This record gives sequence, structure tokens and C-alpha cells, in this order.
Amino acid sequence: MSTDVDEMLDTLKRYQVAAREIADSNQTLKAKCLALLELNRQARQEALPAFAEAATWGAARHLFEENQGLPQDLVGALRGLRRRGLDACPTCLRHLPDHAELDRWQALTREAIARRPTDDRDDHHQRDRGDR
Repeated sequence: MSTDVDEMLDTLKRYQVAAREIADSNQTLKAKCLALLELNRQARQEALPAFAEAATWGAARHLFEENQGLPQDLVGALRGLRRRGLDACPTCLRHLPDHAELDRWQALTREAIARRPTDDRDDHHQRDRGDR
């Protein structure tokens, strides 16, 4: 039984990593969406399709959200180093956060932005987009 659970968890992790790689890629939004739809089609063929689909869309959710808060260049750079198979920054040698930790950082930042007065959120969003 433990082996079945471990295998399914590994499968879900593979879908999460694949979805994050698609969402964080340099492809056009249309290409990303088409790739995510294909990945989701594959997820529906798994033993527990609802879990595989949730893993896919959950990992790519940040692609469709606004006001993420963290500069995308930072998150993108960290995810890019992880995708290259690195566990530490090649420059400073510090341990790199994994994708789950980066997701947690983004969630915490979104929560902090949501608690700010509306004017502050608009200013922050403009700075992230480079409007200021």
C-alpha cells in the first residue's frame, strides 16, 4: 500500500514540476495554455485523475493571477536555476528554495498585499509592471 501511495505522490510531483516549467517558460501565453491543456489531458488518464488535474492547475495557477507581489524576475530566476538541476546558487552558493517554497513565498506576498489599503496595492502593482 505504501508503495502505491509513494508512486502516486511521485506522479503528482511530476505533474506539478511539468506545469511549473510550462508556466515559467519563455513561450507565448497561447503556447503555455495549449501545453497546460495537453498536460491536463494526460493527467485525466492517471489512476486518480482529479488529484493529477489539481496538481497541474495548482502548480500553474500563478500564470493566471495578478498582484503576485514578488518580482517575477526573482522567482523566475530561482525557478530557472532549479530547472537546471541546481540545489545552490552558482554565484553565492546559497541553497535554492524549491518550487513549493517559492509558491509559499508568493502566497505570503499575495496575502500581505491583500491586507494593504487599496491605494498601496495599486502602487505596488504599478511598480511590479514598471509603470512608475
